[in-house]
Amino acid sequence: MNRQQGFTLIELLVAIAVLVVLLAIAIPSFTDLLRNSKVTSLTNEIVGALQMARSEALRRNATVVLCRADTTQANCDGGFGGTGSYANGWIVHDKATPTNVLRRTAAPVTVGSTDTVTGPNVIEFNARGNADEGIPGADIVIVVQLQGCKSNERREIRVLPSGSIVTQRVSCI
Repeated sequence: MNRQQGFTLIELLVAIAVLVVLLAIAIPSFTDLLRNSKVTSLTNEIVGALQMARSEALRRNATVVLCRADTTQANCDGGFGGTGSYANGWIVHDKATPTNVLRRTAAPVTVGSTDTVTGPNVIEFNARGNADEGIPGADIVIVVQLQGCKSNERREIRVLPSGSIVTQRVSCI
């Protein structure tokens, strides 16, 4: 007797149905994983720039500034004491010579048109590594939030007056 090998139509349909059920369960989790990765990556980029600014201030024994970049990404946008969006990127420079740019970070590709990164226009680290944004003794807060923020996808970066940097997940607003 000649026996054929392969799948029957019923076996193929059952396998496809099982695959569809598994994908229906996995895709929402994978989307959440991608969103969480995006907000974490962006938060880490900003924390890295803050840490670099603080370490340069200590190393140079001078005030170093991290500021929001303007649309040309060549200059700081806004003055000391104001707040706004970091969507154009940020700049780290020596306060005494603003043309001495230590680091220029363009708008991250991960920031969409309605994703938000907001915080003070200017954050200064003095020669002792202490941070200042114009309100003495207050924590400096930068908020990272994606469009359609769900549960705890929002991040707050807190720069303490001592210069220490703390990040935390917080609930979306």
